[in-house]
Formats: sequence, C-alpha cells, structure tokens
Amino acid sequence: MKIRLVIYLLAILLLVLTVVCKGTTKGGFASGPGYKYTHSGFIEADVSTNEHLGKYVIVPFFSTYCPPCMKNLPKIAKKYEQYAHEDVVIVAIALEPKGGEARLLRVLNKHKIKGSVICEFTGWSSKLARQHNVTGIPYYFALNKSGGVIARSTSFREIFKSIQLEMKK
Repeated sequence: MKIRLVIYLLAILLLVLTVVCKGTTKGGFASGPGYKYTHSGFIEADVSTNEHLGKYVIVPFFSTYCPPCMKNLPKIAKKYEQYAHEDVVIVAIALEPKGGEARLLRVLNKHKIKGSVICEFTGWSSKLARQHNVTGIPYYFALNKSGGVIARSTSFREIFKSIQLEMKK
C-alpha cells in the first residue's frame, strides 16, 4: 500500500514538473520582449538565442553599476574578436534600471562590444534574470550549438574553458 502511494505521488510530481518546466525553454535560452542594442541605440524587439543555433553562445548577465562586470567587459570583447571565426557569439543580458539607456550605450561603445546585448531596463526585475535564477552578477552561461546549457558560473574564465572543451568534441 505504501509503495503504491509513493509511486502515485512521484508520478504526480513528475507531471507537475513537466508542465512547469515546459514553458521555461520556449523560444530559446534567453527570449522575450526587450531592447536589442544597435551601435546607434536600442530598438524594441523580441529577442532569442535561437537566432544563434549552430553556434556556441556565451550569455553574460551584467550591469554597468557592477565593478566586476565592468572589469570583465574588455576581456569578453577580446574573446569575441578572437573566436568570432569559430562560431562563438555573445548574447549579453544587461540588468539596467529604467532610464539607463544612455549609460549602457556609453559603456558598450567605450568597450567596443559587438554581438547582441539585450536589456529590458527593469534592473533586477528582469524576466530573463528571474527565468534563469540569476541572483548575482557577473553571471555567465555557456550554450552548445544546439542551444543547451553546458556551463553556468560567476567566472568568465571557467565559461570560456567550457566552450573550448565543447569545441574539441
């Protein structure tokens, strides 16, 4: 009798988890309405990492108000330049507050950041940060060519090593 109850409860739990988790990957790793960076400013757009299927993707969550994030931006830009020919792209998620457009634009231009930068201008209320349980920054994800998460870390060096290992497979 107890075994049957345990199996029944596990089946219900599995069903609930399947339903809850099903919606979290809809549209790619990072997707939703926001503002996409162009070198002349931000444009309102639906954004998705699905645009980069077939490439390795590094997803840094950062803010211009975060000193460690600002320290890593030049490193990220350099790696992007170094590995762009090997199908490595950056899709950065900026956790900037409302009204932070000018500051973010200055920082991105100063560091010559290329690739996609997504910002909802909602700070820590960002749907993307909540969707991926980002509770501190800088925080990085590495995605394989299929869009699956291969690593998550607070260290850009570790994330990049995971991309390099994946490239050797």
